[in-house]
Amino acid sequence: MEACLSPSSQAVKAYELAENGLVTPEFRIVPIFNGLQLYDPEANPGESKNLAHQHPEKVATLTKRHTIWRAKMANPIKGKGRK
Repeated sequence: MEACLSPSSQAVKAYELAENGLVTPEFRIVPIFNGLQLYDPEANPGESKNLAHQHPEKVATLTKRHTIWRAKMANPIKGKGRK
């Protein structure tokens, strides 16, 4: 069963890249210019193997969790030169 979708869940951490990403205890999802990449940092600490095509259901679940969390957060503050 998937972890709670609550934005306050300690299993969910967000961080800023050029876009938003999401880290759970098992996976890291990273947005890039042409889609999303999914990594298992424990099994692949160098993040050289994108698992997104092998686990589309996990990508969908994590994207939903991130969307719910992001909707409750303020807009990020952009640094110099960022729009």
